[in-house]
Amino acid sequence: MTESRARQAPQSTVIVSSAPRAGAGCAGADGGDIRGGGAGRAGLLRRLLGSQEHFVTLREELEAIDEYLDIESIRFGPRLKIEKHIDPATLDLIVPSMMLQPLVENSIKHGLSDKLGEGRVTIRSLLDGDHAIIDIIDNGVGIPQTSAVRVKGTGIGLKNVNERLRVIYGANYQLQLDSVPGEGTCARIVIPEMTAPARGIA
Repeated sequence: MTESRARQAPQSTVIVSSAPRAGAGCAGADGGDIRGGGAGRAGLLRRLLGSQEHFVTLREELEAIDEYLDIESIRFGPRLKIEKHIDPATLDLIVPSMMLQPLVENSIKHGLSDKLGEGRVTIRSLLDGDHAIIDIIDNGVGIPQTSAVRVKGTGIGLKNVNERLRVIYGANYQLQLDSVPGEGTCARIVIPEMTAPARGIA
């Protein structure tokens, strides 16, 4: 059952729901081969919380993205539509701070800036086993599939996201890009499902 949150900007539809299945919009229906048992999860959590990286809850990360989107909504006006399909079970998960904004920014600046008509960005999160899947999907101009690896490795924002995933979580964790020219792009992050201890995260 999908329910709308009370806070809705004119250019933004915010939905909290049991998110649509992961395969709709991104290639692959799950996190691929990334699977980790519970054995190393406590150690990983301690390492994350003790690292120099700053971590926040997904709820806080989405709030920071809202501030960025407020600015872009002024620039694009009613042409920019934002949708969120957020599984409530993911809101208190730990995520690296400023991990998602570069993906949203890339969707708008490179996917939608040259697009005629309405531009739409969908932010989606859901749980899949012991991992969280977060998708940033746009209906922009897209990129050739053969260029996805090159784009991921050369764009400053995307390269930074990819490197941080590998450093924080391990070599198996990388930014996934799925794009169809003329239809749009999906950027996917798959991370271990971890919540913060009783007190702060940073």
